[in-house]
Order: sequence, then C-alpha cells, then structure tokens
Amino acid sequence: MAFVYPESRYYYDWYAVETPMPPTRPPDSAIKAAVVDRLRKNLFTKDFELRVDVKRGVVILAGVVGSRLAKRSAGDDCWDTVGVIDVSNQLEVAEGITDGPQPVRDFMTTGVVALEADAPLQAAGAAMRDSDVGSVVVMREGEVAGIVTDRDIVLRAVAEARDTTATKLGDVCTDAVITVDPDDPVEAPVRLMRERAVRRIVVVEDDVPVGVLSMGDMARRRDPGSVLADVVAAPANA
Repeated sequence: MAFVYPESRYYYDWYAVETPMPPTRPPDSAIKAAVVDRLRKNLFTKDFELRVDVKRGVVILAGVVGSRLAKRSAGDDCWDTVGVIDVSNQLEVAEGITDGPQPVRDFMTTGVVALEADAPLQAAGAAMRDSDVGSVVVMREGEVAGIVTDRDIVLRAVAEARDTTATKLGDVCTDAVITVDPDDPVEAPVRLMRERAVRRIVVVEDDVPVGVLSMGDMARRRDPGSVLADVVAAPANA
C-alpha cells in the first residue's frame, strides 16, 4: 500500500499561525524525538514505518499500522508526551488484517491458580511451581481479593525474613487488583495497565477467576518475534 504525501497540506497554514506559546513548552524537535522514541518502544507500533511531524506542539502521525489497537496506542503515546497540545492521528489500518474488537479471552493465560487469603505463602509457592505460573489469585469469601506474584513473595516475605508457613497470602497480596470480563475488548485492560502501571489483570467470569492477562501475553500474541515474547514463551529453568 503506497501513500503520496502532498507538498502542501491543508492544516499547515493553520498551524503556522503565530500564536504565543508558554515559554516552558519543549521545542518541536524535542517533542518529535520523544514521540518517535515512544513509538519505537511500543509493542504495537515498533515494527511499522511511521511518519511523525510536529508543528507548534501539534503531533501529526501518518503511515500504516496493523490494527486499530495499534493506531489508538500510537495516539495515546503522543498524548502522553510532554509538550503536546493536540494530535492529528492519520494512521491507516492495513487491509487484510482483522481490526475489529478482540476479546480478552483471545489473549489471556488460562489455568489460573486461586487460593484463599488465609492460605500460607508456602502453599502459594508450591502451587506456582506445580502449575508453572508466576502468580496466584487470592480469594476471600468467594470474591477476588488480590493477586500474589513470585516477586511479591521474594520482596515482601523472604527479603524480610518472614516465616512463609505462617504468613498468609492476604498479608502480602496486592489488593488493588483490576478485574475484567473475558468478552471485554482487549483495548480497555491494555489502557488500564498503562494508566495504573500494573503488569497483570485478573479475568473473571460469573465471579470465578478464569484467567490472567499480562503484558507478556500481549507480546506473545501481537509480537511473537520480540525479545519479550521469547522470554515469556521460554520454558522455566529446573
């Protein structure tokens, strides 16, 4: 698919209007460099050739991406860049690639392990080992109460010399857990991960945890050739 970019665009004259700008706004060159850096690190856009222009704080994106999610993610990166006052997202979605809403269930890891909040950390560690997973969903009175990862056990228990046979999951779990439905569009939890800086979201169906969605799952599905995807897919060491 080829695109021809005209020498003159209708919005250039509009952006060229001399409007006083706050002295603290970064120069356009710095904004462009920051946007380009974000797009190169973005799992959804790093493999596409995109054109970035910046005119008086307005970012103009052009090019072709593989999905509607990639287009939206690129726009979010622009808005998150310091100094940006507006975004003209002109990215096109490549033909022949499914760009409709994709459900969370297509990306999540199934076979979730769930334990009660009063279970000892030792039980969680054994469950992670036996099921080859990196997290355990914590339940309390039939509802999701939090999540505990192998990293949580190391930092919040082992590093503090706590007895893993006496310390309960509820004492060290992350209780600000986000839950979604398996049929929800995957765009929503991806945005929540970015906004709240979380790595995992619990997928719940009829009040029962049925999966966990992580950034690793997204990389493995969206970008199977990336380093992150390779690391996630690699077998655990004995």
